[in-house]
Amino acid sequence: MSDLTIQLLRLINEGKTLNEISEILNISHKKIFNYLTMIKNTGYDFKRNYYSNGDIIYTPEVRYNVPASNEVNLLMSQNDETLRAVVISDTHIGSEKERLDLLEDTYNYCISKGIHVIFNCGDIIDNISNPGKVDSEDRVNYLLNNYPFDKSILNFIVLGKHDISPLKVYGQNLMTILNNYRHDLVTIGYCEGLINVKNEAIVLSHPYIDCSLNANKQSKIVFYGHSHFYKIKNFLSQVRYLGVSVPPLCNIFTRDISYPGILDIELSFDKGCFDYLNLKQLIPMYGSFVPVNENIYYFRRIHTEKMKEEQIATPKVRTMSPEMSQIDKFNARWYK
Repeated sequence: MSDLTIQLLRLINEGKTLNEISEILNISHKKIFNYLTMIKNTGYDFKRNYYSNGDIIYTPEVRYNVPASNEVNLLMSQNDETLRAVVISDTHIGSEKERLDLLEDTYNYCISKGIHVIFNCGDIIDNISNPGKVDSEDRVNYLLNNYPFDKSILNFIVLGKHDISPLKVYGQNLMTILNNYRHDLVTIGYCEGLINVKNEAIVLSHPYIDCSLNANKQSKIVFYGHSHFYKIKNFLSQVRYLGVSVPPLCNIFTRDISYPGILDIELSFDKGCFDYLNLKQLIPMYGSFVPVNENIYYFRRIHTEKMKEEQIATPKVRTMSPEMSQIDKFNARWYK
């Protein structure tokens, strides 16, 4: 065993964070990912603990059974009552209509706003059976090399219909590849996955087959990929969750109202439970993103039977509309 491997294992056993290990050993995060993959092949196994500040702590793990899939924990300090994140979907990397520039802009937006978490609702790559700017057999490597990286940003990803194509065609499991070589790209599963935060859960869904995770866990918030347009579905009064269709981050559109964009969310907690969600829709403009509307949903009395249904189901909505709305300006430029 090399001296570097011994040092790496010692720092992990001391509970050092990924950023601390990188600084102490003076090696990049990606090299650490590769070293851990090689170490895993010699029989070691590590649990990854993900934190809302974008950090990772590895802990040695001894287990005799395979852990449940489609679920991950996002850890927050006890005193931290606000989670800020960006939600994206349908990047279709490798397609002629990919927008890697917008993905880079998304990272720049997160860095400028102090956001450490990105939720990705699937179809991260384009179906390898489709013609594209990259040969089908090279599309996974193209994803690994071109998906942005920042040491303080974690992506939580549910894989979609297009993402399963390497497994069907070549036997390549994209989930395994990302888990081995990009620890910052946290794949929760195919079709649907749960992110446990404090006493609550957020569901990411790419609904191309029948799924029921959100019903089983009674999650109040579900973000959907696949539709390629932004829409808010208010289901709180019926099955206790809010559904949000996430816009695409590519130039593949399904209807006239579809255009690329991201969502900026601020989720507040009260005693470990959802308090309110501040949801902003943003569209690309001048190398960055600008907000076009904002929705606020309150959850703190959602389980109180005496509360009236309309109080649960009706959000407070604020539309950002100066003399000419940002979306009108965008559409004027987009369809020019």
